[in-house]
Amino acid sequence: MGNRRPRDTQAARSPRAALRAYGNRARDVTRGRVVGVADGDTVTVLDALKSQHRIRLQGIDTPESRQAFGARSKQQLSDLVYDREVSIECGKHDRYGRVLGKVLVGGGGACQEQVRAGMAWHYKHYENEQSPADRRLYAEAEREA
Repeated sequence: MGNRRPRDTQAARSPRAALRAYGNRARDVTRGRVVGVADGDTVTVLDALKSQHRIRLQGIDTPESRQAFGARSKQQLSDLVYDREVSIECGKHDRYGRVLGKVLVGGGGACQEQVRAGMAWHYKHYENEQSPADRRLYAEAEREA
């Protein structure tokens, strides 16, 4: 008993709390399989512990499902990541409790690909939360689209 390390009891109670605690550390990386695509900038990832996590793609914004190109943006993201292994660089949480993260698949960034394909905008309101390199890449991808 004396050699046991204290546990994070909140993280032990729920997988969501565990990811929340995990995602609050600066730029943590987690891995999993995408099992759902809600729209052009939100996916559900199943991790190795079989816990599901809702991930909001950081640095981009897409049309809502009922807006013009909303369904096409969702399909583009689905074609890119659905049923594939991804890495997520977790940053923080949005006001809805979703993990904000940079989703990496097959060596590339899904966020940047959405912008490059013309299915998302570089979310400039929050660009100060991106690295300078990502700000440049997303802005250039948006200009090219």
